[in-house]
Amino acid sequence: MDMDCVYYVVGGDRRSCYMSLSLAEKGSNVFHFDPYDADLLRHSPVTIISGASGVGFRRLIEGECASPSVEMLKAIILPVPVTRDGEFVNGRTLLTVNSILECSKEFDIVFGGGIGKYMSDTNENSPYVFDFLADDVVAERNAVATAEGAVCDAEELSDINIDGSVCLVTGFGKCARVLAERLASWGADVIVMARRPKQRSDAALIGYKVMSFEDIPIYRHILSEVDFCFNTVPARVVCEDILSLLSRHAVVIDIASMPGGVDFDYCKEHDIPYKHSLGIPGKLSPKTSGMILADAVVEAVSAHR
Repeated sequence: MDMDCVYYVVGGDRRSCYMSLSLAEKGSNVFHFDPYDADLLRHSPVTIISGASGVGFRRLIEGECASPSVEMLKAIILPVPVTRDGEFVNGRTLLTVNSILECSKEFDIVFGGGIGKYMSDTNENSPYVFDFLADDVVAERNAVATAEGAVCDAEELSDINIDGSVCLVTGFGKCARVLAERLASWGADVIVMARRPKQRSDAALIGYKVMSFEDIPIYRHILSEVDFCFNTVPARVVCEDILSLLSRHAVVIDIASMPGGVDFDYCKEHDIPYKHSLGIPGKLSPKTSGMILADAVVEAVSAHR
């Protein structure tokens, strides 16, 4: 039970709603401002606040949504990511990021995906900042949903199965490892392209074919057989030198955060089926993803006391 902390959840997608439900079911006092799916929260312990921008966020948290006790911790939970346009909080809300940041000192802890870009806790008087996107546990648990979603997106764009196909995975971080494992278990011939020798060594020990970005011309004959290309590197690495070598029916899926690591303009110009698959956990398995976020929140609050 976590009844000595009040949670203020702002905007977000359906996973934010499931996170609110999970926190409330643990006994917490939860306010959700402008939830993505208000119907999901009706008849639950979560207090729904709609049209928050019209009333004013500060007025709400200091008025009808004020903490019942000064001794209780107050945590604000922003979405993953915090914003998509740099101005408004992500979700179906008109609350701006700036309006939230102006009130940040009212809270003991500030959560959010990519929140580290907007604030830090280096100042003695600043709240503790927890970035979901920088947390290893959240990343590892979300990697499963991301991998499964990436495969679903790939198969929607292709006429062939993963079983028996040749799949190129660029990068070999947390998501890439889970993705490669899933692809191999479903019968794909997996190739890992990574820049770091340690990553290539790890991939080779598992049994995957490996290659480096520096020696792409050497692998022309191998790349020409690739049916699916999955990029996980958040930097422009899948460009013409790779895309021009893939098989004519190849599908390209990019799961890296904005702006991605694939030359989408080249894909458009050469009719290569592609998709930038962002926010997969929130779309594919919002309930599971919401519970993962709730667990991370409870753990961080417990450690902060």
